[in-house]
Amino acid sequence: LLLDFESTQTLEFEHFAIQPTQRVQFPQPYTAFIAPVMLPPGIERYNAHLFTTALSAVFSFATGRPVKSPRNTCFFDSPLDENNLFTLGIHFPVLCAGPGGHDWQLSQQTVSRFCHAVDQITSMLFNLPYELYVRVMQTIRLIHLAHLNEREDFALAYYLLISAIESMAQLAIERKVFVQQHPSDED
Repeated sequence: LLLDFESTQTLEFEHFAIQPTQRVQFPQPYTAFIAPVMLPPGIERYNAHLFTTALSAVFSFATGRPVKSPRNTCFFDSPLDENNLFTLGIHFPVLCAGPGGHDWQLSQQTVSRFCHAVDQITSMLFNLPYELYVRVMQTIRLIHLAHLNEREDFALAYYLLISAIESMAQLAIERKVFVQQHPSDED
């Protein structure tokens, strides 16, 4: 996962783990924070990027922060040497100093709170029926995309959040509750 903060501890979950971030320093005040993921058993190399994309969406939803995941499967079975770290990091550089700098040094309590929130959400997702799981993940992904786009295009991020709310509202409130028959339409 490509995080926007530094984590010095391994985040353990029931089915997977997120290792401490490895820092990649770029020129000027930009840095990348790469957190290797220990995949659950049964996740093969060819579909590992789908799991990490879903995990990045859940992590972003739980923390309210942007999180990215690489789409290239070559990073899942090769060691994270200096070249691979640089290649991964260039996908999500974080401005760590200066005007507009990002808060990347978080307390251990904040990171632990994030871990607890991710654990609660993943536990809930694993217990949902498949049809509801798909709808909830679609909503979480919309919120994830809103977090990723907030700094570049606030209006797009806003519309993505509204779409996520609408998606869940369609599940919560049935359409027939609002359908009213006009008196002149009586049979």
